[in-house]
Amino acid sequence: MKKTGIPRKAANFLVTGAVAVLCVGCPHEHSQGHRGTISGHHPHNLHHFNCPDRNVDDYTIEVTTDPQVLKHPEDAVVFACEGDKISWSTQDASLTFKIKFKDSYANDLFGTDHFESDHGHTGKGKVKPQDGHEPRLYKYSIDILKGDVVVRTLDPHIMPTGK
Repeated sequence: MKKTGIPRKAANFLVTGAVAVLCVGCPHEHSQGHRGTISGHHPHNLHHFNCPDRNVDDYTIEVTTDPQVLKHPEDAVVFACEGDKISWSTQDASLTFKIKFKDSYANDLFGTDHFESDHGHTGKGKVKPQDGHEPRLYKYSIDILKGDVVVRTLDPHIMPTGK
């Protein structure tokens, strides 16, 4: 029996097309000039790939005691620009959490590799210039604590995308 290879070619075509759509995406502009996301609520996620000529954003990632740890699961990957300020907070004042960046170059993002909550909030990290090295993905963990015991952990990421 002779194989024609048509199903394989069709599958390759579909995969290539899907990757192209994911890489190019569809930019979504809000009337206020902020770039949006699929949900339109968080200008720092998914479609936030370039940073030219824009105001610095002050963004808070909300932490919960839910199994997903983040109030907005799309905050698991945050795209940030130089000068943006990022912090973490919770509505539950009894919740204690720690943010710890994992990579050897962690200080290149905010100038520190960790944040700790104080009365439900962390300090704000200001995204440093990312010149002088290749683009990096900054991996970090959010540890939810009861006393000194970690009860939940999530490993999200921040991706600086330039100026």
